[in-house]
Amino acid sequence: MQHADLVLTGAWQGKPGSPRRTFRGLVSSSRDPRIAVSERAEVSYEAPSNRHEAGAPQAHGRYRLKVGGQTFALLSFQCPEQVGSGSAGQDDTQEAEWHVALLPVG
Repeated sequence: MQHADLVLTGAWQGKPGSPRRTFRGLVSSSRDPRIAVSERAEVSYEAPSNRHEAGAPQAHGRYRLKVGGQTFALLSFQCPEQVGSGSAGQDDTQEAEWHVALLPVG
C-alpha cells in the first residue's frame, strides 16, 4: 500500500450499496498542511451515473473526502485491519483506522 496522506478514525454508516452510505470520523494523522488533526471528516462513494446504461463503457466510481470545508478526490481509502474489500464477516460499521491517499492535483 502506498503511503497514507491521512489517517481517519471512524466507521461507515448506512447499508452497503446505498447512495447515502457515508464514512464519518476524525482526522487522527495528517501529512497534508490543508487538513488538521482532529477535524471532522466524511467520505462518500460516488457511483458513475451511466453504470446501468446498455452499451456504456465500464466506469468506476470514486471516493470523495469532505473535511474543513474542502472536498478532495481520493486515490485510495483502505482499512489495514480489513484484508480485501467486501470480505465476508468483516464489519466496517465498527470504529477503525482508515488510511487515505489523496488524488494528486494538477
